[in-house]
Amino acid sequence: MNDIYKRVAIKLGLSEDLVAKTYKSYWNKIKDRISIVVPSDVKSKGQLDEMMMSFSIPFLGKFYVDYNIINAYNKKHDEGIKEDNSTVHNCNNNS
Repeated sequence: MNDIYKRVAIKLGLSEDLVAKTYKSYWNKIKDRISIVVPSDVKSKGQLDEMMMSFSIPFLGKFYVDYNIINAYNKKHDEGIKEDNSTVHNCNNNS
């Protein structure tokens, strides 16, 4: 990664440190924005759309949080909780 920072710094006439900080800041901003989505709190596609959870990244394309993926995550998470509770319950009955 340092080599990339160095090449960009030379090409743009900036310090390598500034390029690294800018790059990290850019990706941290996106990470922080996506992190505010709590899947269990999203109840509708419209609600997710209001959060504007898509980012156009130059040369990479558009990144987005999809409602169908959140639904699948919630379903899997809920099933995991049910399985965990039944396992604990069964263990308690056997003792």
